[in-house]
Amino acid sequence: MPTLPTHTWRDFFDGGVETIPLAFRVLKRSGADFLILPENSRCAARAIMLYPAQTRIARIAKSILRIALRCHVPLPLEAARIRIKPGSPFHEFLQRLAGTGDFPRLAILCGNPRTRGQRFIVLIFDGKGQPLKIVKAGLDYEARELIEKEITFLKAAPAGTPAIPNLRDELDTRGIRAMALDFVRGDSPRDSHPRASLLTSWLHKSPAIPITSLPIWKQTALSCVSPVFVKTSARIAVQPAYAAIYHGDFTPWNIKVAHDGTWTVLDWERGQIEGPPGWDWFHYVIQTGILVERLSITRLVDRIKDMLSSSKFLEYAAEAQIALITQELLLGYLFYCVEILKPADSLPATRNLLEALQSEIK
Repeated sequence: MPTLPTHTWRDFFDGGVETIPLAFRVLKRSGADFLILPENSRCAARAIMLYPAQTRIARIAKSILRIALRCHVPLPLEAARIRIKPGSPFHEFLQRLAGTGDFPRLAILCGNPRTRGQRFIVLIFDGKGQPLKIVKAGLDYEARELIEKEITFLKAAPAGTPAIPNLRDELDTRGIRAMALDFVRGDSPRDSHPRASLLTSWLHKSPAIPITSLPIWKQTALSCVSPVFVKTSARIAVQPAYAAIYHGDFTPWNIKVAHDGTWTVLDWERGQIEGPPGWDWFHYVIQTGILVERLSITRLVDRIKDMLSSSKFLEYAAEAQIALITQELLLGYLFYCVEILKPADSLPATRNLLEALQSEIK
């Protein structure tokens, strides 16, 4: 088994003699550094927005912590003091984004330490203590590759495409790959189904093509020897459909909903300009059911059947020209998850779901 990365958020900052001291408070989860908060209580309370809590218990805990910070309630958080070297590339990058003469206040959300490619989300505050910019940064090879892929996608995405954020800046030096976006206020959507109008707007309405010709389907075909997948591919190959902008991890925790209802979708490292229609919809429903609602396979199958027969999905399927191959596309998505994506937290349940649904294609 490959060794997991040993980098921490402290590795972004250079020590030395002529350095600027920075003080933080550390919130841990499962024994690992999770959320790095500035000492300033007002900024720390605002930094809690970095954590996209999904379950009811997590949302309650998040609200309690935010109130406690606002009210200056003493909390048993570990103190951390680091030093950053003036003039270092990362120092200059953050200060340039802040647009102030002084080094800005920061908060950091640490990615999953149990997976390779761990990335860190840095929140930059302006001089008035308001959230200003978000920086995603990585140190190990896998993390830098994922950030590179996201930057490439954001640069290639058609201007004005709904819900895709604008890339504001990037850094590639001394082993650090980083990208900057505007900070987006808002919470994750609470719905168990995605916004149909958004996914419809991501369809490429011309020309209709065999979905089996897309790179992501070909990649899956190279790794999948299942006779069911072969039969599924054969049925899809004779039914042209519209490709779609594909996110690849379209879930509530990667979405911000502003007060006016506008959606902004984050984390585009798996994004493709031309991907399979329906897959983001399937991913949203299935991964939310597995990871947030903890549905049994039986209940998840029922949820999927309800989704496929819902008026909003049927309208989307008609627009995408996939009405005759929705079940095949669903199986294709599940084969891709199991054979290629292999999500760390939901792979066993996804595999069980695939086994339960294969009998649907005869």
